[in-house]
Amino acid sequence: MDANLTTRTWILLLLCNLFWAGNSVAAKIILDQYDWLQAAWLRTASTAASMILGIFAFRLIRAQSLFQQAMPRFSKSGTLKWVIAGGLLTFVGSPVFYAFSLVEGKAVEATWVVVLEPVILFFLAAVFLGEKIGRMRWLSFALATLGFLLFAKAFEAGTFTEMHRVPFFWMLLGATCDGVFSIVCRKAVDEGWRGLAVFWGTTWVGAVVLTLILGFSHGWGHSFPRIGTMHLRTILALLWVGPVGTALTFGYWVVNLEKFPVSAMTLTLYLQPIFGSLFAYVLLRETLDPVQWVGSALIIAAAFLSSRSGK
Repeated sequence: MDANLTTRTWILLLLCNLFWAGNSVAAKIILDQYDWLQAAWLRTASTAASMILGIFAFRLIRAQSLFQQAMPRFSKSGTLKWVIAGGLLTFVGSPVFYAFSLVEGKAVEATWVVVLEPVILFFLAAVFLGEKIGRMRWLSFALATLGFLLFAKAFEAGTFTEMHRVPFFWMLLGATCDGVFSIVCRKAVDEGWRGLAVFWGTTWVGAVVLTLILGFSHGWGHSFPRIGTMHLRTILALLWVGPVGTALTFGYWVVNLEKFPVSAMTLTLYLQPIFGSLFAYVLLRETLDPVQWVGSALIIAAAFLSSRSGK
């Protein structure tokens, strides 16, 4: 496994981060027309549908190697637990937590929480992959925790007792669920699956589960959004957050997980908050207050220390 990203991979991963940075803004636009559970379902269902279309496209253009990579190997039954876990956390938990948080929270806040992912990933890797945590990473965890508390305004009166109502708290849960995806992919790849196959399996686990949740909670009649009743702005936001901002970009991410270390790839996440802040300001006129900027700086410092401490 090569420890250094190629120039081409760097550029394409930065483009992925550009689209990821706009996902929270696109989700806010979708929430103008639908509730948080419908918005979460739209993201996961459109991603799963895009994966099916992609697989058929691989077959039609005779891209046999890509087609074979995208097909799950159900004979590897022991790996199914990782695929199911990834589906439940990344394509049920993450979209639900993010959509719920954005009902009251700002899109610009969601774009900054992603910088915590490298810190989260290192601790998940220690638990599930047996990697050791050094003193610098413990320091990064302390800085990230302080940054989180400042960003979430936890030092304001009454915030601790009402933390479950703080949007940033739910965003952090969403980021943790996203971090699980890279760990799940690496575990499944180590056990014989290809990255695209893991992605295909996890998206469809999420789509099926969210469909059942939405159907039983909202009723099976008119609870599912229909393209014909969507506003043009909502359709464009859905194309961004689902087929492009998740299916295409996550697909490229998992392909590279087979070639490069997770720590090298997470370095590209640092530009995502900058892109996201620009999107949120231009499209939604959202900004951060001074205390949140201090928290953001601490979070970036923590993520930087986490990545450098492993070298």
